Amino acid sequence: MRPPDIKATVAQRALNFDRLTREFPDLAQDEIALFDTLEGMDDLDVQIGRLLREARHSEAHADAIGKVIDEDRVRQRHHRERADKLKAVAMWAAETAVPPIKNIRTPECTAGIVRPQKGPVIVPDPTAVPDRFCKIERTPKKTEIGELLDIGSLEWAYRGNPTPFWQMRK
Repeated sequence: MRPPDIKATVAQRALNFDRLTREFPDLAQDEIALFDTLEGMDDLDVQIGRLLREARHSEAHADAIGKVIDEDRVRQRHHRERADKLKAVAMWAAETAVPPIKNIRTPECTAGIVRPQKGPVIVPDPTAVPDRFCKIERTPKKTEIGELLDIGSLEWAYRGNPTPFWQMRK
């Protein structure tokens, strides 16, 4: 079953509104009766309610996925640490063996010891690194900026037009 076409329902609601207010001018003065009559002529309210229900579910899924992602990041870090430890033990065993082992073949992979000419870059104190060698990410503190805008104007920020949004409660 296809979901109803909300655009068509909105357009039909406008036509119904025009017809009702034209045929029954007194109805236009009674907003509650007008909306009650319009609700009886279509299912726009049901369609909007269904969209909002789906939005709540999507938000809940997004929150749950965020929690899973956080947990998975912890798991990922543990797996990387474990892999590093296992490779360190394998390196020790290969280099300690007599004679040392340089290559290994297994059903899963072929591995060889690589000896780079340069070591990794180590930065013990990141605050001592000059800015030109740093990736600096600036994130405006919009709440604090908003508080300043409530007091007066700023050359580098302004308030946009208010955007309506749905406030949903369980």
